[in-house]
Amino acid sequence: MFIFIRYGDDQQLAVNPCCAAINFLNYIKNQVGLCSADSVDLCDEAGSIAGLLEFQPLEQALTLLTPKATYIPMLITKTGSIPEYTPMLNEVETICPGLMNKLKRNQAKSADGKHMQRPLSAGKSHAQQQPTTGGRPGQRLAVAADRAADAKRSPSSLIKNMAKKSQRA
Repeated sequence: MFIFIRYGDDQQLAVNPCCAAINFLNYIKNQVGLCSADSVDLCDEAGSIAGLLEFQPLEQALTLLTPKATYIPMLITKTGSIPEYTPMLNEVETICPGLMNKLKRNQAKSADGKHMQRPLSAGKSHAQQQPTTGGRPGQRLAVAADRAADAKRSPSSLIKNMAKKSQRA
């Protein structure tokens, strides 16, 4: 499975997202010419942010992306609580007319408390994409809480914790 990244002076890059989200984002940052400390996410042509930064760093990026879709990398800067997105595609309004307006509309919906729809992967419904443990609903909530706690940790601390767990086993 591949997705396409448009950046720079309308350059296009085919990328395989079948890897850890952190590796995927670092590769894109490198290709676009950003440093690893920059915050970057992907925006589809409908103006929806993929949400890779909110994803667990070691899970596969493909679960949030649509196969064969085209995405534009967005540099994220925070001013207050609202993020500002800067497209890494020159002349974005000429190449993708209305993209920035769609993105602003989606941000406004998100700020109003409405849940922003994320793209579905490979024709799956949102119910099929939800993490499950195969157990009771309470167990699923515990898994979701663990994932939320892991998302707040740095990627290096997650890797160290995984190494410790594998040594114990």
